[in-house]
Amino acid sequence: MLKIDEKRGQNLIKGSIAVGIANAGSEKPIVKADFAENLESYDFGSPLHIVAIPADLHFVEAEALVKLAGAPVSILEEGEEN
Repeated sequence: MLKIDEKRGQNLIKGSIAVGIANAGSEKPIVKADFAENLESYDFGSPLHIVAIPADLHFVEAEALVKLAGAPVSILEEGEEN
């Protein structure tokens, strides 16, 4: 997605928070939230993977991503601006 975004010159994805999920439904799912460009190098293991890019986050959603999925704390500050 990042490469397509860059190729089109839109820059819509870079700098956006994204959530990657692997092994959904298993006893050991992997859920990681970070900026899209940082998730690119995260090791989610073997496929299948899910990527979600949320719209503007409510502060409770942002807090949950920080606490449960390791999102950067800076997303809490961004939510205060909205």
